[in-house]
Amino acid sequence: EKFRAGLEALCRPPTRARWIANRTGAFVASPDQPPSLLAAQLTQPVQWVSSLETLGAIGVDCIITLGPAKAQRTLARRTLGEAVRFVPVELPEDLAHLEEALVA
Repeated sequence: EKFRAGLEALCRPPTRARWIANRTGAFVASPDQPPSLLAAQLTQPVQWVSSLETLGAIGVDCIITLGPAKAQRTLARRTLGEAVRFVPVELPEDLAHLEEALVA
C-alpha cells in the first residue's frame, strides 16, 4: 500500500507511448492504472509470457531489458523466436550496446 501511494504521488505526465503492464500482460487502458499495477507486481505473479505475446502481436522485433537478463532472454526466445533482437543492459558498459540497438 505504501509503495502504491508513493507511485501515485509521482508526477505522471501524459505519454504518447503505449505501455504493457507485466502484471496483466496487456496494454494499460487508463493513465490512472500504473501505480496499482506496479504495486501489484510486488505481491502477485506477473504475466511475462503474456507481455511477450502482446509485444509479438504488434510486431516488436527488439527487446531491451535492464538488469539480469538470462531468464528473460530465454523466455523471449521461446515465446517470440530467434528473429527478435534481445539487448540486455546489465552493467554500465552495456549502455553502448543499447545506443547501437536504438539507432539500428
